Amino acid sequence: MLTLFWRVNGRHLVREWGKLLLSLVGVALGVAVVLAIRASNESAFQAFSNTLDAVTGKATVSITSADGGAFSETAYARVHRAPGLRATTPILQSVAQAGSDGEPLTVLGIDVFTDGAFRTYTTTDGAAADQGGYGLEFLTQPDALLLAAPFAERHGVVRGDSITLLTGGRRSRFLVADVLALDGPARAQGGAFAVMDIAQAQQAFDRIGQIDRIDAIADPRFPRDEVLRVLRERLPDELSVDRPSGRAEQVERMLAAFRLNLTALASIALLVSMFLIYNTISTSAVRRRRELGILRALGATERQVFGLFLVEALVIGLVGSLIGLGLGVVLARLALDRVAQTISVLYVLVTAEHLALSPLLLVESVLIGVGSALAAAVVPAWEAARTPPKETFSSGTLDRRFDQRISKLTRIGLALLVAAGGATLLPAVGGAPIFGYLAALLIALGLALVTPAVLVGLRKAAEPLLRRLFGPTGSLAAGYLTRHLSRTSVAVAALMVAIAMLVGVAIMIGSFRETVDEWVTETVTGDVFIASTTTMTTGTVTSVPNAVVNALHDQPEIAAIERFTRRETTIGGAPALIAASDLSVVRERSRLLFRSGDGREILARAIQRGEVVVSESFSTRRRVGVGDSVTLRTPTGRHRLRIAGIYPDYAADEGIVLMDRPRYIALYRDTTVTQLVGYLRPGASLGDVVGRLRRTLAGTYAVNVMSNGDLRREIFRIFDQTFAITYALQAIALLVAAMGIVSTLMALIAEREREIGILKAVGASRRQIEGMTLIEAGLMGLAAVGLGLLAGTALSAVLIYVINRQSFGWTIQFRPPLAAFGWTVVLVLATALVSGLLPARYATRRPIREAVAYE
Repeated sequence: MLTLFWRVNGRHLVREWGKLLLSLVGVALGVAVVLAIRASNESAFQAFSNTLDAVTGKATVSITSADGGAFSETAYARVHRAPGLRATTPILQSVAQAGSDGEPLTVLGIDVFTDGAFRTYTTTDGAAADQGGYGLEFLTQPDALLLAAPFAERHGVVRGDSITLLTGGRRSRFLVADVLALDGPARAQGGAFAVMDIAQAQQAFDRIGQIDRIDAIADPRFPRDEVLRVLRERLPDELSVDRPSGRAEQVERMLAAFRLNLTALASIALLVSMFLIYNTISTSAVRRRRELGILRALGATERQVFGLFLVEALVIGLVGSLIGLGLGVVLARLALDRVAQTISVLYVLVTAEHLALSPLLLVESVLIGVGSALAAAVVPAWEAARTPPKETFSSGTLDRRFDQRISKLTRIGLALLVAAGGATLLPAVGGAPIFGYLAALLIALGLALVTPAVLVGLRKAAEPLLRRLFGPTGSLAAGYLTRHLSRTSVAVAALMVAIAMLVGVAIMIGSFRETVDEWVTETVTGDVFIASTTTMTTGTVTSVPNAVVNALHDQPEIAAIERFTRRETTIGGAPALIAASDLSVVRERSRLLFRSGDGREILARAIQRGEVVVSESFSTRRRVGVGDSVTLRTPTGRHRLRIAGIYPDYAADEGIVLMDRPRYIALYRDTTVTQLVGYLRPGASLGDVVGRLRRTLAGTYAVNVMSNGDLRREIFRIFDQTFAITYALQAIALLVAAMGIVSTLMALIAEREREIGILKAVGASRRQIEGMTLIEAGLMGLAAVGLGLLAGTALSAVLIYVINRQSFGWTIQFRPPLAAFGWTVVLVLATALVSGLLPARYATRRPIREAVAYE
């Protein structure tokens, strides 16, 4: 078989190296984007897991607050005396920032007398800074810390120097008591790590008497599950007992929808490349039909012919996939920082500097590329194998057989479109919008099967107009459009899929942006906004110092102040946010929208009855509505709170439970403030107030003071950053589709060499030949645009009403950007015409005598 392949297919691949190169590049790009997205996502998550493992050390049990926040250090005494534990230590873990460039720094506050059983810190001079060997400065200096070497090097500090950090909403100077080697806990966040004595950390971060967790090592003589059970019975309900890996599992579930959606978008490029492979194999079968007929006449079986083309697809898929691995690694390195930034802003702080490429991921990527190539080649290979030998000598047999199937293909395509509509009605599977993605795939395949009928209709409609505009050139171009439907329809379908992705994602992003804009306009009605720098830049919630609250109170132009607090928690085992605000101020000053009911009445009930309002994503994910209850585990016990209303919110897809601030303080014993909103008196100058606050707070407090306009710009900067990677995916898909047009036109022109030679012999000019090819390319682009706009609109509806809603629980208003339709038409038609330039030039090069020669 290999000898036969090389003698029959191999020499054609070498001779037609340009077409082979296009196919290889198509597969390579498809594999590359899938690998890049998966690798960057997995690397970001692995960086988080490595950080978690590094700071957890040897702990086998982790005790945290059930509501996700800090808790009183008095709980440590109860854990320390619990049976079945060999060692225990309290931990305060926070995030600071470098005062010079704002780089996040994970700070671990430890008890130096009990931490040695869990973690070992090695200084750059090789000394072990554990078991009391931390150094006199570290224990006696109230602002001393141990700083990991990478962070110290980036900021130019050494042992004995001072460094300015933003902690607890303040700017503070710290003594670098020593520098840690990049080993053990110092590996956390890629070396952006520091250690402080826990009492000093509590002081620095304004968290006196609080800790974040208690690490413990279970006695190996006791069963682990038994130890966990005893601890749960011994400790109050407000504390949660779990293995340290529990946090990683929560984050993995939280990131599941984000990672799945990016991977699905990346797979579009691979789908487009499958059309390119289909066209390559189909064209190869047509170009070699005489040889195939001879082989069949000499005794070659259908299985052997089928195998020839599958081997060709295997070679293209394997070589293209291997090229794609190298390209994918490059793209992954470029995408890693952007993915990590998005995860940090939206979910959890991640510092991912190194790309983690597992052998399994590389093998899977190759298998995906090869499998896609083989799947795309099955139909044309089967067609070639099933063609009787006598029909292989008739040049139009394949096209006539394909033409006879147009009505059948159209019916199948329409059936797939109906099935796509049915798939959108099915619920999510395990929280994943599987049927939503199936609906998107069925839409693409359905319209691909309808494409031949559309091309026939376009030819009939366009031919009279083209004849009047371009004469015989236009008439011939229209005829050529449907002369070889088995190839042109596949190229158009590939471009259609790329356009569908382009338009569908553009509509979804545009609609989402306009929805967020309307939401921000209605809900963000304050004039002055103050939050800690850490909260704004890393997504890690940090409280605002009381002095900052007082500074806002002291402004005579401020008529009202809204104090906002949020904290991470888990409800029913899933991550969520608890938020508190002065709802009386919100009721009077803001325009918080609700899905049903009067907002002022809903907020009044929440204030008077101690009820809560929840975000739409919380309601959708947990399937609760108005009148239902939500159970919260708080420092004061379990509380069932009635839901008074549901409001749209696009800041957190995990869901928010919002309550009145006095109710929150009573339940959580927490008076901190994470954000301040100030409302000006009529006639007050916003610029003067913001400028005065910035001057007052600068140099002492690490807070951002923003006007309403500043906050809006920051919101949309984060929004655009979140979707930036999708634009690159769209461009790659469009590039692969453009290569499909080049490949198809080159193959078709090669088949028409005698016809083109005859046209030149009877007087057709070079410009007429080139014009004929460009018009055909333009018609292909026009058909792809029409189908692509239709498919893209349907795809956007699936993205908005099914995939996004099932993934994130958001309701997005459908707002098709008409301008996007216009530039898409121009872009695609230009792409199609540019793609036709090379084939058009190629069509005119061959001398007439060689072109018309029969043998």
